[in-house]
Amino acid sequence: MLFWGDTGTRKTEAILRHFPDVLLIDTEGNAEQCTGMPEIPEFLLAKTKDLDEIIRIVDDVSAGKYSFSDGRPVQTLALDSISVLWTIRKDTRALVAEQRSARYGKSPEEATMTQLDWTMAKRPLVRLNTRLANCPIKYVIYTARLQDKYREDPKARDKIIKIGEVPEAIKGLEYDMNFVLRMRHNDEGAWECEVTKVQGALGKHLPKGKVLKTFPSKTILQYTGDLTGEAGVDQDETKLAEAGARREMSPEQPAPNGAGSIPPQARAELDAFYAKALDIGYATASGEADRPRINAVLRSKGFRTFTVEKERQMLAALQQAARGEH
Repeated sequence: MLFWGDTGTRKTEAILRHFPDVLLIDTEGNAEQCTGMPEIPEFLLAKTKDLDEIIRIVDDVSAGKYSFSDGRPVQTLALDSISVLWTIRKDTRALVAEQRSARYGKSPEEATMTQLDWTMAKRPLVRLNTRLANCPIKYVIYTARLQDKYREDPKARDKIIKIGEVPEAIKGLEYDMNFVLRMRHNDEGAWECEVTKVQGALGKHLPKGKVLKTFPSKTILQYTGDLTGEAGVDQDETKLAEAGARREMSPEQPAPNGAGSIPPQARAELDAFYAKALDIGYATASGEADRPRINAVLRSKGFRTFTVEKERQMLAALQQAARGEH
């Protein structure tokens, strides 16, 4: 996700208020303003502008090396903001361009950045974006500042005109996002946000162009409910939705994909799950897995379908319920 907008539009606050178990990578240097606020839950904080260090942090989070004091894993990884990193990279390459210009006896004002300069400026950020795109963490969120967008005036080529506002970030960043919100204050001074990009079924609830007066945390969290946020686990919501549609916990019901029965591979995975539940103690008088009881317990815990990705959480829920019964 990408949250962008002018300063003071609650980008950082929205992440810390509404998303679970946050590790915030602070490049702005102002995250401490949010610590100690009673309405903001505990969060982990890393402060750096070093891209190599940020990539190391992303790798460590992906490997499950970060956790809270009570053992909770990181479920939300936030980079606040990408604008600072992009500005640093541009300034670094601009300095190279100025040094190159000086070698030819030109002033810094005459320096121009070449295509190679822009490529070198983008390269570390492209590497970071790739790492974050492949990160298994449940929620990966960027924030970005606002910048004006200009183009040449067709009536006067020596002038430029403002044509809109965009995130201050490496070009094309929005293409990598599943969901983008622009945050702002309207003409009356009230806070609001606008959906500027959305992918997948979330678009049914939060279509592009929709303006909201409150942050849509409930809609986002419900939509991503099947994702576990565990390191090393596939977090692609489309794959999980398809897998869930193929694996009903109740074998007596027809598969929702329209087929008359569960596919063989899914059936084998489901049978293996019931065998593990049997080992926990969910057995009938004849010694078989007590499937109706297992399903009832899981449904009471909020599970509706079985997927391999959710197996560990389901078994943990069954163990917890069994201990409670005893």
